[in-house]
Amino acid sequence: MNIVSGKNVREVFLVALDKIVDEGHKFTTLNGRIKELTSVLIEIEKPQERCYIIPHRNNNIFATLAETMWVLGGRDNMSFLKKYLKRACDFSEDGNIWTGAYGKRLRDWYGVDQIEQLYLEATRNKYSIFSRRLVAVLYDPQRDYGEKILDCPCNNWIQFIVTPDKKLDMQVSLRANDIIWGFSGINQFEWSILHEMFAYWIDVEVGKYYHFVGSLDLFSRHFARAEKIINSQGIDIYEDKNLPKIKVDIKHDEFQRDMNLFFELELSIGVVSEKDFLKLLEKIDSLFIRNILMLLFAYNLYEQNKMNKMIKWFELIPYNDLKIVAAEYVSRKDKSIINKIIEEGKYVG
Repeated sequence: MNIVSGKNVREVFLVALDKIVDEGHKFTTLNGRIKELTSVLIEIEKPQERCYIIPHRNNNIFATLAETMWVLGGRDNMSFLKKYLKRACDFSEDGNIWTGAYGKRLRDWYGVDQIEQLYLEATRNKYSIFSRRLVAVLYDPQRDYGEKILDCPCNNWIQFIVTPDKKLDMQVSLRANDIIWGFSGINQFEWSILHEMFAYWIDVEVGKYYHFVGSLDLFSRHFARAEKIINSQGIDIYEDKNLPKIKVDIKHDEFQRDMNLFFELELSIGVVSEKDFLKLLEKIDSLFIRNILMLLFAYNLYEQNKMNKMIKWFELIPYNDLKIVAAEYVSRKDKSIINKIIEEGKYVG
């Protein structure tokens, strides 16, 4: 087994990427040439340190945030996601539905909301918090064998385990994982949000995150970029001990209401004024969801090339790790932007 351990996602990503480049064996799959490591265990000590700035990685935090909320909301429709993830429709047979969407499978597995059932199992009585039945499944043999769908789910199994010292560990098992677009692009981020939210629901600390992969892959389209990433390394934004980490404060009893409001308010982005949007945000108690909506509003201004308005809007967004990486993304168009967005002295790029 190949074991990669580290403090946060940036650390394990760089180590695993270097290991694939050096030790991975090349072969050709249905989806093209890859380098592969098999039987990989990735262990992350601090999954809440989910953000990173790595030159040449070219990650889009706005797309990551949108897809994460799309998954938590139990969605499988393209109308929302394709606004932020341009290649989303490449994984849909009809351009309207993503058949392999994790959110739909999590929230509506043949009528079962698996996130809600996890909560009910963990809170049945004073002992059930330590249940070893806190399991959700994503792979569906009825739909996923053969070549019936464009995107066969890579993430197949999720388990929460509360340790004796009351920390919530999360284990995710995958048949295969693209280290660029999959693991570091969305998977660790989205599951870290679910991880922290569930720990909040059952009143325990966030523990470690474990990522079991049968085949960890680097596609040929990313070979050259991988070398540049390894050589650049980037920075660990969490070396700044004063940097606040966004807190996932979605309450269990308000979860579905907040999800519905999120998608309702997102539709008003690009339609209503900044002032009116701030008023709409008052409907949502979760500061986490408010932060995401504010960042998506900023992204819309960025996409419309309304830079001055975007910079002024950024001033309203609380200072935290999400704001840092969002500022880095928009500054790729103009390096001076990040200094206008981030308070002087709190970030050194």
